[in-house]
Amino acid sequence: MAQLFAGDTISPSPKRAKKTNTCWRWVPDLDAYIGSAPKVATSTIRKALAEYNQYIPISFDGQRAVWVVRHPIDRFRSLHQQKCVEGGRVWANGPEEKRYFLKGMSQEDLMDLIESEEYWNTHWAKQVDLEDGNATEVICIESLDTFWEEQGWGSLPQENACKSQPEKVSKELALRILEYYAEDVELYERGV
Repeated sequence: MAQLFAGDTISPSPKRAKKTNTCWRWVPDLDAYIGSAPKVATSTIRKALAEYNQYIPISFDGQRAVWVVRHPIDRFRSLHQQKCVEGGRVWANGPEEKRYFLKGMSQEDLMDLIESEEYWNTHWAKQVDLEDGNATEVICIESLDTFWEEQGWGSLPQENACKSQPEKVSKELALRILEYYAEDVELYERGV
Protein backbone atom coordinates (compact mmCIF):
# COMPACT_ATOMS: atom_id res chain seq x y z
CA MET A 1 0.00 0.00 0.00
CA ALA A 2 1.32 3.44 -0.86
CA GLN A 3 2.10 5.90 1.91
CA LEU A 4 -0.99 7.96 2.56
CA PHE A 5 0.68 11.05 4.02
CA ALA A 6 4.16 12.42 3.39
CA GLY A 7 6.26 12.46 6.53
CA ASP A 8 3.70 10.50 8.54
CA THR A 9 5.02 9.66 11.99
CA ILE A 10 2.17 7.43 13.17
CA SER A 11 3.70 4.18 14.36
CA PRO A 12 2.67 1.13 12.36
CA SER A 13 3.76 -1.14 15.19
CA PRO A 14 1.24 -3.08 17.27
CA LYS A 15 3.90 -2.95 20.01
CA ARG A 16 2.89 0.67 20.53
CA ALA A 17 -0.25 -0.68 22.17
CA LYS A 18 1.83 -2.01 25.05
CA LYS A 19 2.95 1.54 25.85
CA THR A 20 -0.53 3.00 26.25
CA ASN A 21 -3.06 2.74 29.04
CA THR A 22 -5.87 4.54 27.26
CA CYS A 23 -7.92 1.34 27.05
CA TRP A 24 -8.03 0.72 30.82
CA ARG A 25 -9.80 2.59 33.65
CA TRP A 26 -9.29 2.09 37.38
CA VAL A 27 -12.64 1.70 39.16
CA PRO A 28 -12.22 2.02 42.94
CA ASP A 29 -15.78 0.76 43.62
CA LEU A 30 -14.76 -2.53 42.01
CA ASP A 31 -11.14 -2.49 43.16
CA ALA A 32 -10.39 -3.39 39.56
CA TYR A 33 -9.40 -2.16 36.13
CA ILE A 34 -12.00 -2.30 33.35
CA GLY A 35 -10.77 -2.16 29.80
CA SER A 36 -11.81 -2.57 26.20
CA ALA A 37 -10.49 -1.77 22.76
CA PRO A 38 -12.10 1.00 20.69
CA LYS A 39 -15.27 -0.24 18.96
CA VAL A 40 -15.98 -2.49 21.97
CA ALA A 41 -18.49 -0.50 24.03
CA THR A 42 -15.87 2.16 24.83
CA SER A 43 -18.40 5.00 24.46
CA THR A 44 -20.84 3.20 26.75
CA ILE A 45 -18.16 2.39 29.34
CA ARG A 46 -16.74 5.93 29.20
CA LYS A 47 -20.21 7.41 29.77
CA ALA A 48 -21.09 4.99 32.56
CA LEU A 49 -17.76 5.48 34.34
CA ALA A 50 -17.46 9.21 33.68
CA GLU A 51 -16.16 9.92 37.18
CA TYR A 52 -13.28 7.47 36.57
CA ASN A 53 -12.26 8.68 33.11
CA GLN A 54 -8.86 9.93 34.13
CA TYR A 55 -6.07 7.73 32.83
CA ILE A 56 -3.60 6.77 35.51
CA PRO A 57 -0.36 4.80 35.52
CA ILE A 58 -1.24 1.16 35.51
CA SER A 59 0.19 -1.55 37.70
CA PHE A 60 -1.70 -4.78 37.13
CA ASP A 61 0.34 -6.66 39.71
CA GLY A 62 -2.21 -8.70 41.65
CA GLN A 63 -5.14 -6.52 40.58
CA ARG A 64 -8.46 -7.63 39.18
CA ALA A 65 -8.61 -6.64 35.52
CA VAL A 66 -11.81 -7.09 33.51
CA TRP A 67 -11.48 -6.91 29.71
CA VAL A 68 -14.55 -6.52 27.49
CA VAL A 69 -14.13 -8.20 24.11
CA ARG A 70 -16.12 -8.12 20.86
CA HIS A 71 -16.20 -10.62 18.01
CA PRO A 72 -13.74 -9.37 15.35
CA ILE A 73 -16.29 -9.38 12.52
CA ASP A 74 -18.75 -7.24 14.50
CA ARG A 75 -15.94 -4.92 15.57
CA PHE A 76 -14.75 -4.54 11.95
CA ARG A 77 -18.30 -3.79 10.77
CA SER A 78 -18.65 -1.09 13.43
CA LEU A 79 -15.25 0.37 12.54
CA HIS A 80 -16.14 0.54 8.86
CA GLN A 81 -19.56 2.06 9.56
CA GLN A 82 -18.30 4.78 11.88
CA LYS A 83 -15.04 5.74 10.18
CA CYS A 84 -15.65 4.98 6.49
CA VAL A 85 -19.40 5.32 5.93
CA GLU A 86 -20.23 8.01 8.51
CA GLY A 87 -16.84 9.68 8.21
CA GLY A 88 -15.74 9.75 11.85
CA ARG A 89 -12.26 10.97 12.63
CA VAL A 90 -9.42 8.51 13.07
CA TRP A 91 -6.88 10.76 14.78
CA ALA A 92 -7.65 13.66 17.09
CA ASN A 93 -4.93 15.93 15.74
CA GLY A 94 -3.43 16.88 12.42
CA PRO A 95 -4.79 18.15 9.13
CA GLU A 96 -8.42 17.34 8.37
CA GLU A 97 -7.56 15.13 5.37
CA LYS A 98 -5.51 12.93 7.70
CA ARG A 99 -7.99 12.83 10.57
CA TYR A 100 -10.81 11.70 8.27
CA PHE A 101 -8.82 9.74 5.68
CA LEU A 102 -10.96 6.59 5.92
CA LYS A 103 -14.15 8.34 4.75
CA GLY A 104 -15.53 6.63 1.66
CA MET A 105 -13.19 3.63 1.92
CA SER A 106 -14.73 0.26 1.02
CA GLN A 107 -14.69 -2.64 3.46
CA GLU A 108 -12.13 -4.43 1.31
CA ASP A 109 -9.85 -1.38 1.13
CA LEU A 110 -10.10 -0.92 4.90
CA MET A 111 -9.09 -4.54 5.43
CA ASP A 112 -6.19 -4.07 2.98
CA LEU A 113 -5.00 -1.14 5.10
CA ILE A 114 -5.31 -3.14 8.30
CA GLU A 115 -3.53 -6.19 6.89
CA SER A 116 -0.70 -4.05 5.54
CA GLU A 117 0.06 -2.92 9.11
CA GLU A 118 1.37 0.27 7.54
CA TYR A 119 -0.72 2.43 9.88
CA TRP A 120 -1.38 1.43 13.47
CA ASN A 121 -4.40 2.77 15.33
CA THR A 122 -6.25 1.48 18.39
CA HIS A 123 -9.50 1.43 16.38
CA TRP A 124 -8.23 -1.55 14.38
CA ALA A 125 -5.45 -2.85 16.63
CA LYS A 126 -5.86 -6.43 17.74
CA GLN A 127 -7.73 -6.63 21.02
CA VAL A 128 -5.12 -9.07 22.37
CA ASP A 129 -2.39 -6.47 21.78
CA LEU A 130 -4.30 -3.85 23.75
CA GLU A 131 -5.28 -6.30 26.51
CA ASP A 132 -1.62 -7.48 26.59
CA GLY A 133 -2.26 -10.50 28.81
CA ASN A 134 -3.39 -8.40 31.78
CA ALA A 135 -7.02 -9.51 32.05
CA THR A 136 -8.03 -11.69 34.96
CA GLU A 137 -11.55 -11.87 33.51
CA VAL A 138 -12.80 -11.64 29.93
CA ILE A 139 -16.39 -10.59 29.30
CA CYS A 140 -18.05 -10.70 25.88
CA ILE A 141 -19.77 -7.48 24.90
CA GLU A 142 -23.07 -9.38 24.78
CA SER A 143 -22.72 -10.08 28.56
CA LEU A 144 -21.74 -6.54 29.56
CA ASP A 145 -25.25 -5.53 30.72
CA THR A 146 -25.46 -8.57 33.01
CA PHE A 147 -21.97 -7.95 34.39
CA TRP A 148 -22.89 -4.32 35.09
CA GLU A 149 -26.02 -5.27 36.98
CA GLU A 150 -24.12 -7.93 38.99
CA GLN A 151 -21.79 -5.17 40.24
CA GLY A 152 -24.85 -3.40 41.67
CA TRP A 153 -24.55 -0.48 39.26
CA GLY A 154 -28.04 -0.77 37.81
CA SER A 155 -28.61 -0.77 34.09
CA LEU A 156 -25.85 0.20 31.72
CA PRO A 157 -26.52 3.39 29.73
CA GLN A 158 -26.25 2.69 26.01
CA GLU A 159 -24.05 4.98 23.92
CA ASN A 160 -23.49 3.98 20.31
CA ALA A 161 -20.81 5.75 18.27
CA CYS A 162 -22.44 4.56 15.01
CA LYS A 163 -25.50 6.41 13.82
CA SER A 164 -26.88 3.47 11.85
CA GLN A 165 -26.53 -0.29 11.50
CA PRO A 166 -23.25 -1.47 9.95
CA GLU A 167 -23.26 -3.30 6.62
CA LYS A 168 -22.72 -7.05 6.55
CA VAL A 169 -19.44 -8.37 5.17
CA SER A 170 -18.95 -10.85 2.34
CA LYS A 171 -17.91 -14.43 3.12
CA GLU A 172 -14.50 -13.78 1.59
CA LEU A 173 -13.95 -10.70 3.73
CA ALA A 174 -15.19 -12.52 6.83
CA LEU A 175 -12.50 -15.16 6.28
CA ARG A 176 -9.82 -12.46 5.97
CA ILE A 177 -11.01 -10.80 9.17
CA LEU A 178 -11.05 -14.11 11.04
CA GLU A 179 -7.56 -14.99 9.82
CA TYR A 180 -6.04 -11.61 10.68
CA TYR A 181 -7.77 -11.41 14.06
CA ALA A 182 -7.43 -15.13 14.93
CA GLU A 183 -6.04 -14.35 18.41
CA ASP A 184 -8.98 -12.02 19.03
CA VAL A 185 -11.35 -14.87 18.15
CA GLU A 186 -9.59 -17.00 20.79
CA LEU A 187 -9.88 -14.18 23.32
CA TYR A 188 -13.58 -13.80 22.49
CA GLU A 189 -14.13 -17.54 22.95
CA ARG A 190 -12.52 -17.26 26.43
CA GLY A 191 -15.11 -14.66 27.40
CA VAL A 192 -18.27 -15.22 29.35
